[in-house]
Amino acid sequence: DRTMEARELFQEEFLVAVPQGHPLNSRAVFVQGQAYGILQPEDLDGQVFLVTTPDQSTRALQDRIFQEQGIRPRQTIVIRSIELILQLVAEGVGLCMVREAYTRTFRYSKAVNLYQLDVPGHRRRVLAAYHARERVPQYMEGMVELLRQRGREILSGQL
Repeated sequence: DRTMEARELFQEEFLVAVPQGHPLNSRAVFVQGQAYGILQPEDLDGQVFLVTTPDQSTRALQDRIFQEQGIRPRQTIVIRSIELILQLVAEGVGLCMVREAYTRTFRYSKAVNLYQLDVPGHRRRVLAAYHARERVPQYMEGMVELLRQRGREILSGQL
């Protein structure tokens, strides 16, 4: 939208969460220097997916990737809470796609394995946006910097 300006706060991966013990874990390829193992889009075809509601940004990005890559889940289970989705993945109910920052802030007793999907657009830009014709007050400049710093802290594991 040309009436808006945006400042990037940080970038994060858009990841696939897989239960421990799931056969899909054996398909991941690990590359030295990469934070996450890599799965191919076809690895996800025919899997059960826990998904957010259509009005959530995570769902829109996931749906776009599924459509572009021809991924057809065997079943989708719609749940609004991303934290609950990750807990259900940990319990082996299915897979999900999730923003990296969520995986760093939610706490649950069982771990999930996280992988990058080998597709364009697997990274998300997190932005602060505002109307271009309006001057950004100093207190908002400070807020943008706090959000940028907080994002870096979350993604580096400092929190």
